[in-house]
Amino acid sequence: MNRRGEAEEELMTSRRGSWMVIALVVAAALARLVLWLQPLGFLTGDDVEVLSSGFSVATGLDYRPWEIRNLLVPRLLVAPPVWVGKLMGVVDPACLVRLGELPFLLLSLLNVVLVFRLAQRVAESKTDRLMPLLAAAIYSFHWLPMAYGSTAYPRTVSATCVLLATLLLLGSGRDFMRGGAAGGLVAVAFAVRYSEVIFLLPLALLGLASGLGYRTTLRRGLGLAAGFIGGALMTVGLVDWWTWGTPFASLAEFARYTLVERRASSLVAEQSWYWYAKRATFWLVPPLLPMLVYRPRRWQRGLWLLFLLPVVVLSMIHHKEMRYLQAVIPFLAVLAAIGAARWLRRGRRFQVAAVVLLVLALGVSVHSALRLHERSSRSAVAAARLLAEEGCVERVVVIQAWAYGHRLILGNSVAVIDFDQPPGPEQLRAALPGADVAGLYADDLEARPDLVAVLEDSGFRKGREMAVGESRSVVLFRNRSGRCSGVEGPAA
Repeated sequence: MNRRGEAEEELMTSRRGSWMVIALVVAAALARLVLWLQPLGFLTGDDVEVLSSGFSVATGLDYRPWEIRNLLVPRLLVAPPVWVGKLMGVVDPACLVRLGELPFLLLSLLNVVLVFRLAQRVAESKTDRLMPLLAAAIYSFHWLPMAYGSTAYPRTVSATCVLLATLLLLGSGRDFMRGGAAGGLVAVAFAVRYSEVIFLLPLALLGLASGLGYRTTLRRGLGLAAGFIGGALMTVGLVDWWTWGTPFASLAEFARYTLVERRASSLVAEQSWYWYAKRATFWLVPPLLPMLVYRPRRWQRGLWLLFLLPVVVLSMIHHKEMRYLQAVIPFLAVLAAIGAARWLRRGRRFQVAAVVLLVLALGVSVHSALRLHERSSRSAVAAARLLAEEGCVERVVVIQAWAYGHRLILGNSVAVIDFDQPPGPEQLRAALPGADVAGLYADDLEARPDLVAVLEDSGFRKGREMAVGESRSVVLFRNRSGRCSGVEGPAA
């Protein structure tokens, strides 16, 4: 074949690959849109925290952020679309919440493209045109980025920053500037969630592990350090000064709360050091394991560093959550795709097809993102929306106010008495005077009939039970002599 024919074939292949990438992104977008358009519910409260911080800027919501939080992401991503929605006349709190989540959804789709580009950059051969698509497909339908990509959880943003930094450091030329830009991106990821600083070391070692030489690694490392320090001064120092009146105030509070006092906002504050290894089947996806068994070439060792080192460091931290691993999943996908490409070169097409189908099946069913969303606080949000629509509620007593969306749904005019977990009878009795409504989980009431007795003795009658999907059902008790004594509202 002459050079013109080879060029035309290369162009056709490139166009075909581009259309396949577009189709993959569209499929990923549709899957995330399905999750995004599900009945509104919250997962753990971190999403409520991020949204409320943004709403406080855009709508004047009465909300005081937690002192360990940096507010760069809420102000940069949540507040603008919510403000535009309010400006256009959107008043439904649920619609405004969806607008606040929209930038995170778009960034989750950008991450699919970035994984494709990273896989292209590290492909072992120009003929491995299928490998980047495999990497993007594995990442797109892995349950972790799928589940959290349509929510306001901030690690979607930090994953974007880490991927962009990696792509910069795998390029050629202008070593210090590349390192500086990458360091600035890591600083943004650091501001998003302070634990993301764990990617700084593997990124600093990326050049050396990839065979770029000591001088190149040193120049990029110096740029990385300078960019990170400068970026942290802006994204943490200045933002904290604006928010809390003191530079790096949230970082200091985070260090005290997490590292010194070893506390966590979760009810389970500490897990064993091997927790991630013990639950590897949930995030590694078992069918991928055979594809990860190969001897990496020198320039692939940097990807293994970016995959393994953060997991090791996170395992040393006392509190662990599966969602903390979101930024390592892109590297898992690329490394597995490299193994799959080697299988294909050996003629194992059937095995690769079977593994990919299993991965996609497990990604959207067994460890289903949809199932995780179905178990979100949809019933509590439905209860909060019902109370907000009634307009007569001024004071409520609830367990886990975050599940109701707190002031996101109830608004500024409703006083909220919140218990993190079911209170004792005397605690509940002390909180009820002046309350119009009390909201408790149905399963808590079954386990604690003494709470029902306290409610009845305090003049409350059982009202609606809100049950949406697989979420925990909520029972509303109304004060017989309260402002909403005659209101029931429609059944859930």
